[in-house]
Amino acid sequence: MTVKNLHNIIIAHENEHLDKLSDLIDNDFTPALKNYFNIITSETNTDYVPIKDIEEYFLQRKITKEGTIINLAFIRAFDEKLRDVFVETTRIYLIKFLRKNSNNKLAISEILENIIYTKLILANFPNDVLNQIYFITSNMDVKDQENLNPGNLVQLIRSQMLLPYAVQLIKQPNNEKLPIEKTFQINANTVRGAKISVFHMLEHFDLLKYSHYTYGKPFWDNLKDVVIEFYKDSEKVDFLKKCFEKNIVSKHIDNIYGVHPDELFFTGNSYYNIRSSEKYCNTFKSVLLGTVLEDNLTVYDDKPFSFSVSNQTTEKLYYNIYFKNPFVVFNNAYYLKNLKLNYGYKSFSPFIDESYDDIEDDLERYYAGVLEIKRICEMSEEDKLVFLKNVKPICEHNFKVMSETIKNKEYFK
Repeated sequence: MTVKNLHNIIIAHENEHLDKLSDLIDNDFTPALKNYFNIITSETNTDYVPIKDIEEYFLQRKITKEGTIINLAFIRAFDEKLRDVFVETTRIYLIKFLRKNSNNKLAISEILENIIYTKLILANFPNDVLNQIYFITSNMDVKDQENLNPGNLVQLIRSQMLLPYAVQLIKQPNNEKLPIEKTFQINANTVRGAKISVFHMLEHFDLLKYSHYTYGKPFWDNLKDVVIEFYKDSEKVDFLKKCFEKNIVSKHIDNIYGVHPDELFFTGNSYYNIRSSEKYCNTFKSVLLGTVLEDNLTVYDDKPFSFSVSNQTTEKLYYNIYFKNPFVVFNNAYYLKNLKLNYGYKSFSPFIDESYDDIEDDLERYYAGVLEIKRICEMSEEDKLVFLKNVKPICEHNFKVMSETIKNKEYFK
């Protein structure tokens, strides 16, 4: 590919933590992008542009003749949306840029989120330039869903950009295991639909006493009612109602946000407010089992909104891999299937019954995952030692894959 320039245009909140952001862009995102496109160039420029200034920015920007890759990356804050970037001025500039040189490429991403922008791209760009546009996403579900990328017209790049972000948060090279204090570790700093459901199922079976856990304040006072209404057709809804009869008191392993966790208010993207202390990391080191708990049900305009195709690889996964824990996943169906297919990690069957991964009903899937945690919690001490011995080679494999990915800056596939 004849490319002379790589230009990062980062759409970031004007009050964003640019020190942390620029480190991620300069040391991880940019080298990974160069690796993916197999380009060698010292000409790399990065501009940070608030969304309110985007139109003026593109009005002033010139299009050169040299082959160039523009990486248009979005760091969302509050109600800002990537669609707000594609005002007419932006569209005209980017289409002209792509038509100027057939070697020009446009990479579009929302670095720390998993919103699917394929339809937005198709709506804003003509067919003759689509083969020059790449959508970078950490959402493992996109390719398998024809309705998300009709005709596979948008070229997809699989991203693990939350991997260097997670390692940046950990900030400690020591991942040696500590004496086992609890059976499992689970976090719900921000509580929405999936987290409130899983936690109450765990509490129903009296399993939280076996865990290091964080459980924040639910985002909405009527969250239980919203979840019950949303899942009213599930065969497990009556069971969930029974689970919701109990209340779970807010509890935090540590204050990872630097403000009171139950009164969260972020300037910029919330990811850059997180800090992981030694106390927090030690809970991953001192358990038999980790969990990957993501929320795929939230509330928007007082109505439930489900991210039914949002299997994203986040710091919750990478913490467990870094600290060499086996894990149970509470996300959408086929998370483990796609994780193995896309990135080469292994899961823990037959030592963990992972049949839950194929269950499409959310509540049924959560229930199956909780029952597997229950089984492991109730193991004898001797059986727990055998379990650890059996899963250790898999944990070592996953850590090796992760380490090689970081070393080679191969975050994109």
